[in-house]
Amino acid sequence: MKPPHNDDQFRSYPINPANNNESNPKILNVLYNLIHNSIRKHSKVIVTHLVINYPSIKPEGHEYPDQAFEVFINTLIHFLKRNGFDPVYVAVTEKDSSPHPHYHLCLACDGRFLWSFDKQLLKAKEYWCNALKIEYNPGLIYHCSATGINYKRKRDIFLERNNPNIECRMQDTFTYISYLAKLRTKFKIGDHGNSWSSSLSLKR
Repeated sequence: MKPPHNDDQFRSYPINPANNNESNPKILNVLYNLIHNSIRKHSKVIVTHLVINYPSIKPEGHEYPDQAFEVFINTLIHFLKRNGFDPVYVAVTEKDSSPHPHYHLCLACDGRFLWSFDKQLLKAKEYWCNALKIEYNPGLIYHCSATGINYKRKRDIFLERNNPNIECRMQDTFTYISYLAKLRTKFKIGDHGNSWSSSLSLKR
């Protein structure tokens, strides 16, 4: 396991202040590549950062499926691909004082025909409830407002390759999504103890 990244920058890109200079370098690297690979491939890219929660109160007698999040991710990515949005993602699992973990999901899609993630967000909420096998509860998924002055966002981010300020926009985007790399509350899951996953084919 690589040591933590104890700095406020990664490849000259500012890291979210909420990380307190303790970040997972592998996750920082995959997020950096997510931005750069996407803008090289598509002239316009939409980036969104979602938080996915379990219900605060579990329905009496109900047990959530063990692979609920994996089912959710597979279903959502299949839907986005089927609609031509060419998605890539990074997802992390976190655990605080609640009995269940929660997840952060960063998605980058082809932004030429996708001007907002609103409709896709509705589908994500539906897919998550289906994966949990519960009644529809739209409050379980929402845009992340990552802590940090000047980096709070509640909407999607658009990147345009030909924008003269594209480098600044990419840095700002990285600062926002680098929140996924913070070490606090990371929760190891799965057979290999991984607290994150990605659709990008990169070495961990």
